[in-house]
Amino acid sequence: MEKELRRGVCANRKECISMTPQTAYNRLNRLIWHGRLPEAKVIFVDDSFIPNCWGVTLHDEGNLFPKPVIIINLLRKNWGETLVHEALHVAEPTLRHGTVFNALVAIYWRRAKKDMHGWGKS
Repeated sequence: MEKELRRGVCANRKECISMTPQTAYNRLNRLIWHGRLPEAKVIFVDDSFIPNCWGVTLHDEGNLFPKPVIIINLLRKNWGETLVHEALHVAEPTLRHGTVFNALVAIYWRRAKKDMHGWGKS
């Protein structure tokens, strides 16, 4: 299971490295939000944990959770895009799903794929 949790993500076209979801969140935070997102805990789970969901963010600004918790369904082939989606929930907790939210996810995902090569195939 540990090998599955550390799925390979290419850092550049020549060299693939193993990246945990936590490392991916930290890199996205630096790339997209310039380090402004709060520290978060990011974990992969299997399909039995959240069978009808690609990901979920638990974030109540410190009332119950001291930091956001992002849960990503490991069976989601393109987990990088799901991570971008969930990180946007952390960045903009009042922004609801819809046209603007989806457009931001698309913009940020394109940027992540461009600057973090290989994510389009993760």
